[in-house]
Amino acid sequence: DFIDALLKEDVYPPLQDFRGYLQRWSGVQSVHALLQLGKQEIRAQYAHNVPNLEPLYQRLFPSGRKRYQALSKSNRTTTIRAATSFRGGSAFPVLVCDRSQDRNSRKVIAYNLITLLLNGNIREIALDEMLKRAGGERQALERSAPLGAFDLYEWLPAAQMRRIGIVITHTIRHEPTECVDEIEGVRIRTITDGVSLAYVNRALERTRLTAFLIPNHEPDVVRRRLRLGNQIELFKFESLDGLEGCIAFGRDALLLDSVWQPRRTQSDTPIIC
Repeated sequence: DFIDALLKEDVYPPLQDFRGYLQRWSGVQSVHALLQLGKQEIRAQYAHNVPNLEPLYQRLFPSGRKRYQALSKSNRTTTIRAATSFRGGSAFPVLVCDRSQDRNSRKVIAYNLITLLLNGNIREIALDEMLKRAGGERQALERSAPLGAFDLYEWLPAAQMRRIGIVITHTIRHEPTECVDEIEGVRIRTITDGVSLAYVNRALERTRLTAFLIPNHEPDVVRRRLRLGNQIELFKFESLDGLEGCIAFGRDALLLDSVWQPRRTQSDTPIIC
């Protein structure tokens, strides 16, 4: 009886399946794919596929073209990039030299800054210095548009996992929230210790990011209410005017939008501020 009780969905509900994402954002990806296939350099190779794909995508995602055009018209290129990235990726790419196994290692790879901040004993170094260390891999690493660079010395035990927060360096109290938006002026701060992020935050403040802000809600509360797994990165934010809440970036912002918006509206059109 105890096991049966635990298996009931109202006791242990399943994690979010994000099925709403398909209708809200996959249409943007499909339109982008068709546009890429129409580019002159590859048009001849894939021309025979387009007549079959276009009506199929239109049936599956009838509002996709309208949404893509709305994003393009408002110059939301960062949001288009988040919606059309087949592999997802990090909103905070950095370079890292992993010296946790070999202190003399000079191998440089692209990595997610948030994973490093939460779990690594790291030291920030100048990006140019890291790119010089990368040697022949420099051009490939530059394509990841890294915000900064770090040496990693060890992975921290779970009990020492850092807490981080987001600071928005402008006022947002009277701006639209609870919708997909693009913002600048973001900084990251470590709450539990003083890891230097001077280079990263300097670059980050100038970077335009796709974001979804939910004022007056703690990230843990949002995660529980929406049954979100740990694959979605949610952060606590504070703006210059003292507004606090939950924020997600990049593909995570679109995923959060797909499960938060149905709570507010039955419209099939994503809200674009």
